[in-house]
Amino acid sequence: MRTQLLGVHGLRDVPQMIWKHGPLYEGIHHLIAQEKFTAKEIWNDTKIIIEATANELQMAQKYLHNYEHIFSEKMKQLKEWDQYEDLRKCYVQYERQIARFNRDLITKYRICRQALNSSLSQLEDEIRSEVFYVRDAAIEIQEVVYDCNVTELRRFDDEEDNYFTGSRITMCVISKLSAIRQNQFESTHISLEILGRIVASDMNQNEMEDDNGGISIPRGDNVCLEFRHLREEFETIYDRILRCVMDGKYISRMAPEI
Repeated sequence: MRTQLLGVHGLRDVPQMIWKHGPLYEGIHHLIAQEKFTAKEIWNDTKIIIEATANELQMAQKYLHNYEHIFSEKMKQLKEWDQYEDLRKCYVQYERQIARFNRDLITKYRICRQALNSSLSQLEDEIRSEVFYVRDAAIEIQEVVYDCNVTELRRFDDEEDNYFTGSRITMCVISKLSAIRQNQFESTHISLEILGRIVASDMNQNEMEDDNGGISIPRGDNVCLEFRHLREEFETIYDRILRCVMDGKYISRMAPEI
């Protein structure tokens, strides 16, 4: 009868060397331990993804904050060069683009910064309630031992009453473990969906390296991508003007390098 019950619930193959308190108790104990281990692994993997996404957003915020100062200083430098007749020839051919950068790049910068702030808020607010289920699943699994009175299985023998008690406890354990597993699966799926939506809508996992210090900002197909394109265009034109000034031997009149 004991073997029959173990077979019904898939516990027949639990090694007999661990049967200190009887095969059913040890089998259930082993099952709970395995489920707890799996739940912890799922949480650890999910946590790594959440932390990586949060770190990516925070690094992008830091980059934008730093670039605001860099852009301001470079625009100031360009205006200074425009004041000198012999340097103006390097500046004047890009004057219209620079005026556009002064307007559009700042606008795109602000929109991208707002998008990043929104993404961080979304990460903190929307995912928080779901993360609790993913994180606490292992704790809930451990509670099954007490909720289903698993320790009572230590006294299990072949008597008919004990057989039904063992069956009841076993079904309680399997039912609760299945519910916890389902809740964790659904919460993990929702959490990853939220993370995927943030990455897809506000940026991409590919990164753009900054020429000054290696700070990166993620790429994407929205306002942050528009900012990146304008930023790259501005940096290209700035470098051309800078080379023109240097080729003209006007280095002594340049503002300090940023």
